[in-house]
Amino acid sequence: MKISVFYEHIEKACEQTKKPLEEVLEHVKKSGIDGIEMDYDMLSSEDDEQSILTSLKKARLVISSIYGFCHLDSDPEEQKCLDVIDQAAKNGCSRVLLVPGFFSEADAKIFGESADDWEKTVAFMQSNQVVQNIMAGLRRAVAHAKEKNVIVTLEDFDSTLSPCSRINALKWFMEQVPGLCWTLDAGNFAYSSENILDAYEVLRTYTAHVHCKDRGTENPTSNGITGTYNKGLRPVSAGDGYIPLDSILSYLKRDGYEGWLAVEQFGLENQYDGIVRSAEYLMKGEFNTWR
Repeated sequence: MKISVFYEHIEKACEQTKKPLEEVLEHVKKSGIDGIEMDYDMLSSEDDEQSILTSLKKARLVISSIYGFCHLDSDPEEQKCLDVIDQAAKNGCSRVLLVPGFFSEADAKIFGESADDWEKTVAFMQSNQVVQNIMAGLRRAVAHAKEKNVIVTLEDFDSTLSPCSRINALKWFMEQVPGLCWTLDAGNFAYSSENILDAYEVLRTYTAHVHCKDRGTENPTSNGITGTYNKGLRPVSAGDGYIPLDSILSYLKRDGYEGWLAVEQFGLENQYDGIVRSAEYLMKGEFNTWR
């Protein structure tokens, strides 16, 4: 088990504490974190890329995954989708997360109405042009990634406009795109009020990466789909909310997962201390022997 953290959280910690990047990176490394989750767009500028990579190398941190927002919904042959993969291969990173596009409001409404029923989901996915474009683009991306020894993943993206936000939809994509894998985001199914433990049982064989996102019940209580499993969406450090991370981590350990556990806590008010708090939670107790 290896722990990583989103680079944006490090930048936010610098902003919040007024500490220089090098000091915050050292703080992160000392907390037991070895990897960085990186936004592709941050590395698209050569100057930014060299600056970031030099800082990470000095801090003895590696890139654990690169994620990129793509537009496969409208262009299944989009070049950026392949560029994300090439960037990962260039930097010795074996995982990419693609956010492949979004529905219109009208399509999202139909998708939401069918999302809880497998047969209705299949019928919708097969008939919707946005979904078909994404499927074609993902097949192309997975084939390209295989040549680069990189794994392409989707996550349960927390938006009602996302075609991969629900359990059945993700299962459909995994079945339709051989070689496609899942980045398990522990907190995102709460957005759609779906049970992360149910999702894990359905999708566990596709797991290639993990975002350890927790959620708090305090206000604002929700901007997603209210229901049994959405008790609030407040950003908190791992272990401080209501998401059953203990169970998820125990299942991952049981099933032989040996990849990264990424600290994700966008919107947290105190990233400097929160990063350490999350890392300590992930290393405590039975999970400490996993390292």
